[in-house]
Amino acid sequence: LAAGEGGDASLFQERAGASEAREVEEPDVNISAMWHQLRGAVQIDALRQHLQQLPGIEAVQSLQREIAELQAEHLDADRIKAQLASQWEEVVHAVRLENVSEALAQARANHSEEIEALQEQYNALRSEIPNMTLQEAQTKAAEAWTQLREEHLHPHLDELERRGDDAP
Repeated sequence: LAAGEGGDASLFQERAGASEAREVEEPDVNISAMWHQLRGAVQIDALRQHLQQLPGIEAVQSLQREIAELQAEHLDADRIKAQLASQWEEVVHAVRLENVSEALAQARANHSEEIEALQEQYNALRSEIPNMTLQEAQTKAAEAWTQLREEHLHPHLDELERRGDDAP
């Protein structure tokens, strides 16, 4: 596959449907900080699910350490997941697609043997949400986050980021 064929991170970020561009109004939220928190919460959730499938004690302990490190950085991950429950699957999907997009771009840059497998994984994920861009997913999550903040159900992002930066 050529570097631009089939989709990559930039296509996911830029694609707005078949041929129509959508105007997306950004809410009053630091989307980068919010997405950082959401990505961390998704990663913790995925590692917990993986933990249940591990056979050996060493692998379990290693994964438990990784989860603990992520939880130190993303202190409210469980609360974020609970409060965004109605959108959680969409957030997880967008984060997974972004992760695969980044891995695909890296594999292409390194001329890796993993390009074809990552491209297939990307195409499968992309087909599940063909008309949503990363910006749209982030904006939708930011709107929900803003609503939670207005209802005083969630701390301010600056506070979450500061607490995560202070983690050991």
